[in-house]
Amino acid sequence: MNYSSPLANAVHDSQQAFGLNKYGITLDQVPDDKYDWQLMALEESVDMNQYLVRELRRLKEENEELKKQLVESNEWLVDSV
Repeated sequence: MNYSSPLANAVHDSQQAFGLNKYGITLDQVPDDKYDWQLMALEESVDMNQYLVRELRRLKEENEELKKQLVESNEWLVDSV
């Protein structure tokens, strides 16, 4: 697969290599009846949502900390008025 992003290409290639190393075959070589592909896709999307929620929480906390630092660094302006 060829993505427009070099990072996406690198991650894809890494995942392909990981799967081949772990299972000895690529995902395309797995028989269709080996897995419930819809369930696997759902499980992966649930994981992705959890990662996104966690990252949003981290970014919100980081943003709040940066706002606090900005207010503290500018207190001298308020005090001097």
